[in-house]
Amino acid sequence: MCSIIKTFLTALFLIGALGTGRADQLEPFGIHSVAINNGFPVEIWRRLKPQLDSDAGFITSCGSSQRDECAAAFKLSTIIESAHGFKGKAFLGHLNRSINLSIKPGPGKWTSALNALESGVGDCKAYAVTKYVALLVAGFPQDQIRLVAVHKRLSNEDHLVVAVREDGHWFILDNLHHLILPASEEIDYDPLYVLDDTGVHKNVSLGEVDQSHPTASKGHQAGSDLRSAQ
Repeated sequence: MCSIIKTFLTALFLIGALGTGRADQLEPFGIHSVAINNGFPVEIWRRLKPQLDSDAGFITSCGSSQRDECAAAFKLSTIIESAHGFKGKAFLGHLNRSINLSIKPGPGKWTSALNALESGVGDCKAYAVTKYVALLVAGFPQDQIRLVAVHKRLSNEDHLVVAVREDGHWFILDNLHHLILPASEEIDYDPLYVLDDTGVHKNVSLGEVDQSHPTASKGHQAGSDLRSAQ
C-alpha cells in the first residue's frame, strides 16, 4: 500500500512540474491569455506588424550597404552583427544595451523600427519594436518573440517590453535598464496584452484591463500613451 501511495504522489508531482513548464513555454510571466479580435491593441498591431515584417526584410536586403536609404538598416545590422559575438543571454544583453543607447528617451508614438532608429528619439514603444525586429533579423523564430504591454504597479504607469524565449525561459528586454532578467523576476510588472505573430492576447487573470489599468503618461521612458494608434 505504501508503495502505491508513493507511486501516486510521484505521479502527481511530475504532472504538476510538467504543467508549470508548459505554462512557462506558452507565455511570458506564466500568464493565461485569450485571443482578442477588437480594441486598441488589435487595431495598432494589425497596422504595425506588417511594417515590422517589412523592416526585417528591408534590413536583410540592404545587407552591408551604406546607401542613404539603408542608413538605419545598416545601423541595426551592425548592432546585430556585434551581438553575434556573444551567445545566449549575453547576446540578448548586448543587443538590449546597444539599442537602448541608440535611441534617446523622449515623446514617442507607435512607429516602425527603422523610423525609430532614423529619428533617434522615442519612448518604450520605439525601443521595443526595434528590439522585436532585431531579434527577427538575428534569426529568432517569430513564435519565440513577444511584445508585452505591462502595468508598472509602483509608478502606476503602462510600459512596453520585449519577451524572448531562450534556453527554455522567457527573458525580458527593457529600455529602463540593461539587465536581462527572466520574466519571473520582473515582479513590478502586471502583463496586460501579448502581441505576437498570431495576433493579440489579453491576460485573462486581470479581468477588464481596459478599465482597471488606464494608460498613464508619466515619463517618456515608460508609460507614454500605449493606446495611441498614431
